[in-house]
Amino acid sequence: MSNLSAKLQEARHAAAILWTPLGVFLGLLFCLYALKTLNYSEQNVVSQMRTLNEGENIVILAEDNQIDTNYESKLIYVSGEATSDDVLRDILFDVDMVNIIKLRRVVEMYQWEEAQSTDEYGTSHYAYYRVWKSYLIESSIFQRQNIYQNPITMPFTGQTISAKQVRIGEFLLSEPFIEMLQNFKAFPVITYSSIWQVEENIRHQFPNKEIHFFDNHYYIGKNPNKPQVGDLRIRFEIVPTQPLSIIAQQVNGYLVPYQTRTGNIIALLENASVSANKIFFNAKISLFIETLYDKFLSLWFMFLGLYILFSVWWIQKNPIPILGPPYQLKGWLASLIIAFSLIFSIIGMIWIDYSWLVGGTLLVIATLFWYLFKFARRKPQEETTLATETVVPEK
Repeated sequence: MSNLSAKLQEARHAAAILWTPLGVFLGLLFCLYALKTLNYSEQNVVSQMRTLNEGENIVILAEDNQIDTNYESKLIYVSGEATSDDVLRDILFDVDMVNIIKLRRVVEMYQWEEAQSTDEYGTSHYAYYRVWKSYLIESSIFQRQNIYQNPITMPFTGQTISAKQVRIGEFLLSEPFIEMLQNFKAFPVITYSSIWQVEENIRHQFPNKEIHFFDNHYYIGKNPNKPQVGDLRIRFEIVPTQPLSIIAQQVNGYLVPYQTRTGNIIALLENASVSANKIFFNAKISLFIETLYDKFLSLWFMFLGLYILFSVWWIQKNPIPILGPPYQLKGWLASLIIAFSLIFSIIGMIWIDYSWLVGGTLLVIATLFWYLFKFARRKPQEETTLATETVVPEK
């Protein structure tokens, strides 16, 4: 029994020696990554907030969407119906559209897709499903490529056609703003009367395929109700003319992105008629939401790094590597509380130069987390037991 105990003690000692340098390295690496990610993200947020505030203070309302030479090169607010006189044409399918901003052809092919999973023993398993995809899936890399094969090419792919000139009143939208218009909607441009024209246009590409009109799609294949690998379906989507609200720089009758003194760009667009203040407010909310992922990612890596660093200390004086005795499972809580404290402290210090209210509030929250830390590291009180009386005193 003593030999077994000695061997266990040697194993624990060896584990401690191996884990100590590795744990310190991983712990510091995760903590430093969290700090770097958070600092970069928050510095960028503060910079963007300064940009939006600068724009909010200098933006000018363009009356009746008329070009005023006094506003040349200045930041202006324009709101109205976005229109275009361009004719957008999909030559292959003989589709012509007017009074729209964009026309998109969506092409999907029915293909095999491979899904890999690993069981508890580390063995890989592969499953195959037939799916509609707008891109080609390379079956040559499948584990069972001899059984599940996709076509080696797509006969044709999707295409987006944009109007060259889009107007709001007398203003023309520059290309960056046209690119921002992505609210595509399905549009039934396909009719029964056009099927034969389309078939004539693409018959030479598919000599052995049939063309159907099915569920507002062109379907290239034998039976749309029973698709086969290699079948195609095509639909059309449009960005219609619509009311827009834009904050941009006026340059020679065009609305272009505006560069601020901070070096950032202001190019704001809303797919509705809203006020300039509402546009800036929505931009700030979007900026906050977009950076939530970076905040949670930093919190997770900070927590993980701290817990690994704590484990290095625990393994030195406890019999169970990493976790230690059950009462030290409070290390998870301690790591989480410290991680929250550090994250809020760093964000608060970055924001305090921009806003004392925001930065100060975050620092107060961080202080409260530090206060909670003392509860996380409190050890349970040792139970006291009454000593058994072995000697009966004389009366």
